[in-house]
This record gives sequence, structure tokens and C-alpha cells, in this order.
Amino acid sequence: MPQARQLPLPCPAGQAPEQGAKTVQAAATDGKVPGADVRRWAFAPDSADAGEDGSTPIRTPAVPRSQRNDNFIDKSFTVMADLIVKLLPIDPKAKEAYVYYRDGLSAQNDGDYAEALDNYEEALRLEENAVDRGEILKNMAIIFMSNGDEEKSLDYYRQSLEENANSPSCLKNMGLIYEKWGRIAAENGDQDGADRWFDQAAEFWGRAVRLYPGGYLDIENWLKSSGRSNVDVYF
Repeated sequence: MPQARQLPLPCPAGQAPEQGAKTVQAAATDGKVPGADVRRWAFAPDSADAGEDGSTPIRTPAVPRSQRNDNFIDKSFTVMADLIVKLLPIDPKAKEAYVYYRDGLSAQNDGDYAEALDNYEEALRLEENAVDRGEILKNMAIIFMSNGDEEKSLDYYRQSLEENANSPSCLKNMGLIYEKWGRIAAENGDQDGADRWFDQAAEFWGRAVRLYPGGYLDIENWLKSSGRSNVDVYF
């Protein structure tokens, strides 16, 4: 239960554009979003187009992605991407890492999370660029978040921020988890615990909007309406 968890230590700041979030006005008294189901996200998470509501189960495809060619658009994109990668002046190891990342992202977009994680693990084994490693870890965190493993998701978001401290989407999604735990605590009658989780969400969301001002209007509204915003967040 949320009230039994120890509050995690704050993470460094991070970055990414807003995708399809709804604008929801927060209650000024306690930071809760009116009418929000305590088991769902208050706002749409930033994602790789997978598991927006945190309820999509893992699905394992019958045929490996490298052997599938049933989608002409995907196949054409893959051919073009492979051609571009072949022409890029990067070492073979980095090119191989990209291929695993590309297949992982494609699988994640299709909801084939088990296959996506396998590809991301291989990409991490090969990738040396910190920003790219951060992106891989973030996508893995999104998968765990989508499947309800929120503790593990937070761990991967933290790892992503260690690789790339300029990813506000990590901070946004971490804040979503803390805000959800706050609503669960409030639902269970633990208002003190709820306030602590909402404060934690506000800290991460404040960092996110500093890095991406104007990009997370729903979160800015929540921070202002709940009385948890700092004036310097918006300037």
C-alpha cells in the first residue's frame, strides 16, 4: 500500500515533448484530480505510444519481429532506416545497438512488451552513448509502468536520468506515479500520507515544467490549483 512505502529520494532533472495529455483542473485543497479513478493516471503519460492507461498486459508475439514482414509500411520504414544506418559514419557496435533499439520500439508500439524488453536489453548491452542509453531505459520504464510494476518503473526512470539528466518526460511520468499513490492513500483515509505523495509529485513535476515550460499545461494547472507551484517554475 502507498502509505507503507518509504518516500524515494528525489531524482535529478530530465526532458521530452508532451503527448496527448488531457487538461484537468485539480482541487485547490489537496491536489487530487476531481473524478479521477485512483487506479488510473491523472494525466496521459509521456510514452512510446504504448500502455497509455497502465492496463495493457504483456503480449508475446508468435513470430520474432525480425522475421515478420506483414506490414508494408513498417517494412518500408525498416528498409529505409537500415539504409540510413549503413551510410552513417558510426561503428558497427553502435549500428547493431540501433537495430535492437528500433526493433524494441516497434514491438513496444505494437504492445509486444516481452519482445520489446528483450530488444532493449540487447541494445543496452551494446550502446555506449549516454543519451541513447537514457532513452532505452526510459522506454523500459514506460513498459513496467504500463504493466503496473510502478516500483520497478521508478527504478528504471532513475537509471534513465542518471544517463541523461535532460528528459522531462521521465520526471513527468515519475510524478504521475507519486500522484496516483497520493490518491490511493487519500482513498484509504490517510490524508497525511496523501499529502506527502502529492508533495513528491509536485517536486518532480516542478522540475519537468522548468525543463519544458509551456509543454505540460495540465501539470502546470495542477501545481497552481493545488497550491504546490513555485513562482520560478514558469520563468
